[in-house]
Amino acid sequence: MLKYNFHALSSAVSVERKGCLSTSTVQKLTYMFFALILTCLLLLLSVNCAMSEDSIVFVGSYTRFISVLKLNKESGKLTYLNTSFDESINNPSWLAISTSKKYLYAVSEVEDYEGHYSGAIAAYEIDQTTYDLSLINKVSTGGAAPCHAAIDSTDSNIYISNYCSGSFAVIHLLSNGALGNR
Repeated sequence: MLKYNFHALSSAVSVERKGCLSTSTVQKLTYMFFALILTCLLLLLSVNCAMSEDSIVFVGSYTRFISVLKLNKESGKLTYLNTSFDESINNPSWLAISTSKKYLYAVSEVEDYEGHYSGAIAAYEIDQTTYDLSLINKVSTGGAAPCHAAIDSTDSNIYISNYCSGSFAVIHLLSNGALGNR
């Protein structure tokens, strides 16, 4: 049985926001950051090449998709496993995986969530066999265009920064992986 390392790989480009970037600039940057994703995968390989086990890589994007790849560290070969599509989340641009490796969290880098000047974050359960993602829940980040998320070492809280509103949120994580209160 193969042992896997889990990695969340996220792009770091700013999407179009009120007064931030034009649509054509965002499109160009999106293509440039696809190359950045591949570069990061190579860096991931070089950092972890001493270990012979494969890695599972989750890739966020400025679409409605989160892709799952398997990285063979010995050969450098990437194998496509699946893509999770969630119509309820837009721009899952930054991903974070719980220390238990059971849950994945994706920011929804938008400025309008449920009619408020806010983005959102979604919690997913990771199927440990197929790596399919099942939505658990989604909540507001309390600020516009969330662009980064980090989980504490005890899987108790997730910390989120919001780009356009310049704010920060702490959301409690429940034992079932769900997002609790801010």
